[in-house]
Amino acid sequence: MERQSQQYILNIAFTDAINREELLLKKYEHYYEISRAKELKNILRDFSKLPGII
Repeated sequence: MERQSQQYILNIAFTDAINREELLLKKYEHYYEISRAKELKNILRDFSKLPGII
């Protein structure tokens, strides 16, 4: 019986860890999209400052 309880607790802990990891991945994907768009804007701004371009 104790073995089943330990297995149940480990299963809950593992599931909780997976859920937290999935939330972090979604959060970082969002930040990646924001930073990538910002980086693109910076690149375009730098190109527009070059003479004879745009």
